[in-house]
Amino acid sequence: MEQKIHNGSRWVLITISSLIVLTAVFLGGLFWGQKSSESAYQQGYNAGWSAAKLAVDESGIFPPELEEILDMAGEIIDVSEKNHTLTMMAQSFSDNPLAETGPAIRTIQISVDTIISKKIPKDFEEYFAEQEAYDELMASLGPDDPGVGQPPFPFTSEDGAFEDFLVGQTIVVHTSIDIKDVDEINPEFVDIIVEEELAEDEVVEDDVVEDEVVED
Repeated sequence: MEQKIHNGSRWVLITISSLIVLTAVFLGGLFWGQKSSESAYQQGYNAGWSAAKLAVDESGIFPPELEEILDMAGEIIDVSEKNHTLTMMAQSFSDNPLAETGPAIRTIQISVDTIISKKIPKDFEEYFAEQEAYDELMASLGPDDPGVGQPPFPFTSEDGAFEDFLVGQTIVVHTSIDIKDVDEINPEFVDIIVEEELAEDEVVEDDVVEDEVVED
């Protein structure tokens, strides 16, 4: 009798063990099948991307990608006075939509050595007159005459400070090292592109302050 009970228990254990093994094999096969499908999808995606990128590159529609980036423009989306940093949404430096342009969000570390400049747009009529005079001078030069230097710039430059950085501004950072693929940039120079409306608002605010001082 005891032998029959022992044999019955043995078959129960064997059956349970078999079920556990079969379940493990099934789950393992399901897992590896899923991984295989994901892998196949990723391989297909990578192959399609590479083929599309190669076709665009060979078409010559866009200029070749830059191997090195020293200057980068973008919009300020956050200013941290505590850390003395800016968060910038970088503009693409390539017209090619398939180009590798690095991280979209960059951290700009401003140090005591960073030179900050504000680029303020000139009055249109003033700039137009300067450009017209420059064009006339260039037209009057002979082939043996020396050059006349740089053409007029459409903006004036003023010294800036960290307090001048505002969310929504466009800035251009300049470095002497490649920043194409880096997340954090330590620029040597930063230009703040002051929008024309913002520049006019600053003039109005200055006038208001002067009027208040006179009234006092």
